[in-house]
Amino acid sequence: MALERQQVQIPFAEGVDTKTDSKLVQPNKLLRLENGVFTKLGSIRKRYGYDILPRSTFSGTDIAAATGIARFKDELLLFNGTNLFAFSEASQRWIDKGQSASVKITNKFINQDYEVIDAVGYGYSAGYGVYSWSTASNEVRYSVIDESSGTVIVQDGLVDTSSESPKVVGLGNYVYIFYINGTSLSYKRINIASPQNISSKTDISTEVDPTDKVYELKKYNDRVFIAYNHNAVGGSVRLLYFTISSVLSAEVDLASEEAQTCIGIFTDEANDNVVYSFYDGTDLKYTVYSYDLLTEILPPTTLETVADVRNITGAATSENEYSFIYEIEQLISSTPQNYIKIVTADSTGTVGAATSFVRSVGLASKMYKYNDNYYVLTVHESDLQSTYFLYTLEGSLVSKLVANAAGGYLQNSMLPEVTVIKDDSVFIIPTLKKTSIIQEDGNTFLRPSVNSSRLYMDDTMSFQTVEIANNLHISGGVLQMYDGDELVEHGFNIFPEYITSAITDVGTGSIANGTRQYVVVYAWTDAQGQIHRSAASIPITVTIAGGPSNVELTVPTLRITKKDDAIIEVYRTEDAGTIFYKVTDTTSPVLNSTTTDTLVFEDTVTDAALIDNELLYETGGVLSNIAPPPCAFMTTFKNRLIVKSAEDSNVIWYSKSVEEGKPVEFSDILKVQVDPKGGDVSGLGNMDEKLIIFKPSHIFLLVGDGPNNLGEQNDFGAPQFITSDAGCTDANSIVNFPDGLMFKSKKGIYNLNRGLYPTYIGSPVEDFNELDVVSATLDADSNQVRFITTSSTALIYNYFFGQWSTFTNHAGVGSTIYQNVFTYVKSNGMVYKENREKFTDGSQSIKLKLVTSWIKVAGLQGFQRVYKSLFLGEFKSLHKFRVRIGYNFNTSWTQDITINVGDVIDPQTYGEASPYGSESVYAGNAPLYQWRIFPKKQKCQAIRFEIQDLQDEVIGESYIINALRLEIGVKANSNKLGKSRSYAAT
Repeated sequence: MALERQQVQIPFAEGVDTKTDSKLVQPNKLLRLENGVFTKLGSIRKRYGYDILPRSTFSGTDIAAATGIARFKDELLLFNGTNLFAFSEASQRWIDKGQSASVKITNKFINQDYEVIDAVGYGYSAGYGVYSWSTASNEVRYSVIDESSGTVIVQDGLVDTSSESPKVVGLGNYVYIFYINGTSLSYKRINIASPQNISSKTDISTEVDPTDKVYELKKYNDRVFIAYNHNAVGGSVRLLYFTISSVLSAEVDLASEEAQTCIGIFTDEANDNVVYSFYDGTDLKYTVYSYDLLTEILPPTTLETVADVRNITGAATSENEYSFIYEIEQLISSTPQNYIKIVTADSTGTVGAATSFVRSVGLASKMYKYNDNYYVLTVHESDLQSTYFLYTLEGSLVSKLVANAAGGYLQNSMLPEVTVIKDDSVFIIPTLKKTSIIQEDGNTFLRPSVNSSRLYMDDTMSFQTVEIANNLHISGGVLQMYDGDELVEHGFNIFPEYITSAITDVGTGSIANGTRQYVVVYAWTDAQGQIHRSAASIPITVTIAGGPSNVELTVPTLRITKKDDAIIEVYRTEDAGTIFYKVTDTTSPVLNSTTTDTLVFEDTVTDAALIDNELLYETGGVLSNIAPPPCAFMTTFKNRLIVKSAEDSNVIWYSKSVEEGKPVEFSDILKVQVDPKGGDVSGLGNMDEKLIIFKPSHIFLLVGDGPNNLGEQNDFGAPQFITSDAGCTDANSIVNFPDGLMFKSKKGIYNLNRGLYPTYIGSPVEDFNELDVVSATLDADSNQVRFITTSSTALIYNYFFGQWSTFTNHAGVGSTIYQNVFTYVKSNGMVYKENREKFTDGSQSIKLKLVTSWIKVAGLQGFQRVYKSLFLGEFKSLHKFRVRIGYNFNTSWTQDITINVGDVIDPQTYGEASPYGSESVYAGNAPLYQWRIFPKKQKCQAIRFEIQDLQDEVIGESYIINALRLEIGVKANSNKLGKSRSYAAT
């Protein structure tokens, strides 16, 4: 009996559906759509191609890597992990705008049970981290943490009493805690197989110099190299090593060489040597030995004759070149104001000139290496602003840590090791954080706790950007800012502190008798003409008696900054006044210097002249400007910049309301605490009059206008809980589009609509949920949201048609809209800028490929006969049209047909010439792009088609595809199965 033939029309009007089982996807949807876009209902056309921008720079080198891309006004900017580059359209080259290294950081509390903690060491092995510290009661204690889960194995264990100076190192299956006990250098160890237990004590030496108890150790391969000050006559530095099997090597004494305050050790792995450095009270020296300590490569050699060296670290920074960084202790007006110097040397004893590295900081860690760059943690110590600062070896500030609550300068030779724990890019530094308040003898002070700072060196969140107040703001370990000319830190890392005064020219000066107050402010003007100011210093009071005099102020300079042209402003009250007026001259300002610690300013302004001057910006109660903490990510809301603190898991800072002609300004009281339920804040977005706060499984909402710039009339309440149905797992995936916000959750891409209801908008591309989204960009001209991932696949959502597709060859690290077209960058530094007149990625062809659903006219497991298939589309350029056919839910393809379109269609007849059709008649067979294909296997229960274009010499758009028409005969009964798949009832 002949089957009744049916004509089945399948328009190509919808995108992919990977949420539905492939056997059940509706005929009008696709199993796969690559490089196809929807511009008209009922047709799919090929996406546009890209021009690849040159990678050459003005310095003659090529950009070889990228970590992000952004746009500021009309400029295209690229981050390569160490520097920021701006693209010059005129020269088609990139100009280096300065260093822009940055990291993501987190902090973890370890212990705060002791009044004073003098030093913290850290060691790691097989997932376990061991922290050890000394206390004011001369105990060495420790904690053991599972670094993956955060599980505490040992919270507060005792290593030993009457002990000090712990150092920790992981070696093999053990973590060793070394320490000084009297005149003994000893260790206890923790077996990672039973990390809750600690061994008994073993002595390395019982002859440590009791006067200068300094020692150092360094792990290298399967050994721990040790140097300590031995109690020989006159003292001597003793060298040895400790093997993975707990065997001590023979000892080497540096005759007549004594370490008074510090010892440093690092390895020269290229030459298999060990480099030791030490300070003898007069000279800073270094010596080089072979790996087995049997050969002295270089006898003790002076690096610099210098006073008051406190700590030293170093590294073999290039072939046969060493860099030593060391801390100098100094007092300025009875206040500790240490600084760091740097010197280079080599294994032959050639020593360079010592220079200043960074002033107003001391060392807080040993040097460490990541991606051929070297880093060191420093600490600024003060009463109000103790903060850790991470620097590159070139002196570029990368991050600040534990802002305004850090521990102070470290004891001699107690620099902790920076330990890599994951993927060669996640590092842990043990730090101190002032937390609990202690009262003693009528004094109140903050007690430091043991803290773990984790550095994610390659995190893409470090280069999220937001443009507001005529500046581009860049997230990371330090909130950075680009004004079109310079890349600098936002605000001021340190405000003026420790101002001192003196009365000069008594009886012959300009200022009358009386009592006045002074404050000092750091200031800087950006390329947009906006003045940035720091918080004012604590006021100091100056009383003049004995006739008119002048006042001389000693002012600390701003040393932790990239702002080379910062200035120092001094403000003063009149006699018995309360309003501060500017004293320094606006036209001839007091220029800041990063190479000196203080400068002297003489005030000769009379009260009568003073009161005509500019007022201090804090007048009337305006909040002081305080730089925000390390920034995990950010957004804008109610004309404010909103940043998520990287160090506080649920704290959000918001700026003052931005005023015309003024920059973004923060205050440390303008912040909001988010309910801890749902975990850490993981992303920020804004929608209409709402700030959306994401967590991995929760969403919160903040509404209101916020306080005025005096901190008053604050209507920001506690963030309101919206839903726990979905949260955001990747802040880079958050993007505004006409229907609200889109974001990546643990379950896929969601839409939070304007009614605050989350819907699973990304279900059709669920198969791609495992991809890491690095950027989400609204391309309004094409009605698309484009999600760039670290894989080759980009996810494309057309919000006009509500359809999904994918783009190939889109592995990237960031994207933006530049000159009104979509632009993205790959990790190798290649920037792809969309060109709407071409269909190649550079010179690489683009394939428009789609796979239909399984077509089952007779229903699931029914029987059908497919007589022929007809494809309808529109010819665009020469190509080969390839069709593959699969049957009966088999994942392989049975039939493969390739049609050379040029054998059938003459592009000249179709009007290929420019202008379109100028050399021929638009007629004949050319306009119709139709193909009829006969399936090889007509009888089947299901059929599917894959179509794509193949391009050889001619590369272009190829075709637009509209519809598929099938001529099918249908049998009412179900599909017949063979005996091997058929069973009778028993």
